[in-house]
Amino acid sequence: MKRYRDGIARMFRAAEDIDAGELPKVLSYRDIERIVKRAETSDDALHMRMTKSKIRTPWSAERMAKFLQSSLFTGHATEY
Repeated sequence: MKRYRDGIARMFRAAEDIDAGELPKVLSYRDIERIVKRAETSDDALHMRMTKSKIRTPWSAERMAKFLQSSLFTGHATEY
């Protein structure tokens, strides 16, 4: 986030040097942190579900065999 913010700030400063016109204000690090914290503490149920980490299960031999024998790897059963 900081890298992108710094890049945008450098571009806007260069645009000001060549009088490119009115430019938007670049947010400070403090403002960005406040916005991110506010977004992370949302009460929205969908937001909570989307930000939870995934539960990953290991691949068993049976599961791997079923996946590799699927039509994705063996081709389609129809001519279309």
